[in-house]
Amino acid sequence: ACWKTYLGRPEASFDRCNALGTIGGALRLNACFDDALLVYEAHLAVLQRHYPNEDKFMLAVKNNLASCCSNMGLHDRAVRLQREIHTRGVALYGVSDETVLVCSGCLGISLLACGRFVEAQTFLREQVPLIRSRYGSDHNTTLKSVQALAASLSDDPASTRENRLEAKRLMQDVVERRVRVYGRTHPTTRESERFLSRCA
Repeated sequence: ACWKTYLGRPEASFDRCNALGTIGGALRLNACFDDALLVYEAHLAVLQRHYPNEDKFMLAVKNNLASCCSNMGLHDRAVRLQREIHTRGVALYGVSDETVLVCSGCLGISLLACGRFVEAQTFLREQVPLIRSRYGSDHNTTLKSVQALAASLSDDPASTRENRLEAKRLMQDVVERRVRVYGRTHPTTRESERFLSRCA
């Protein structure tokens, strides 16, 4: 219905452009990742042609594209996109901008998925304090980033005993906060509890 409403408008129409983002999001939510990727790529191409100076919008669309790549297991491509977003976002808006911080968490997770544990550790140690300062310690974005840091410490084949103990301490705090904020039966709480059990 969204696409039928705006299909007849000129390609440069901002409403038509937004409709592409809405369709991509709906496809991704329904796990139609191949189709979502094509839509996000088309959305980005339209933006680059007609709205090259809409930096904030461009970064958000690239982040959607990177997240879709992650869903499809295209982690190297996701890392490349997220590095572009992060570098451009910091240059334009600074390290504490919301778009930049959300991308930071996603980049840390993608680095993990690529097996770049040391790089993920270094990056997330820098980013977690910034994310915590912006959102607070109980926010989901903060908790996901802390859990990613814990994973970078515990899942690294070269992990030391000190790293594993640090990962366990981090995850104990994450679980306590998730239980308090979301409840013990919430899916994200259970996921964090399972991760903590692996750190034991």
